[in-house]
Amino acid sequence: MKTAGAGDRFNYYPQHSFYIFRAIRDLLQGNSEAGYHCYQLNEWKPQAGDIVCWARQAGIDYQHQNGGHYAGHCDVVVEVAAGQVQVVGGNVGDSVTKRPLGLNGGGYLQPATEGGENLFGIMRCRL
Repeated sequence: MKTAGAGDRFNYYPQHSFYIFRAIRDLLQGNSEAGYHCYQLNEWKPQAGDIVCWARQAGIDYQHQNGGHYAGHCDVVVEVAAGQVQVVGGNVGDSVTKRPLGLNGGGYLQPATEGGENLFGIMRCRL
């Protein structure tokens, strides 16, 4: 994010869950300066530069964030095509991976569970 020029409009933290939680809070509080707002999957159609949000532990979803203290993961949307998006994420199996995620007929991300991770949110890039 720093290299991409997000400056102080991104909530830098090594634990993904912290900046997910902050992006949800920024949306709900109407923080217009925030570089990202986090939406539920059926509230925002993904675009390149957006971030998809995964929980790596049970009981965590968009409404249940445990104050941002949980095991989570994020991937960056790099391509949007008919019926799917391509996302890139680091630290997945000790590597960088590119993988597809399905879209429903309306163009929203479909809920997914992969490798014990639950897809629950999408951070809209506002930079």
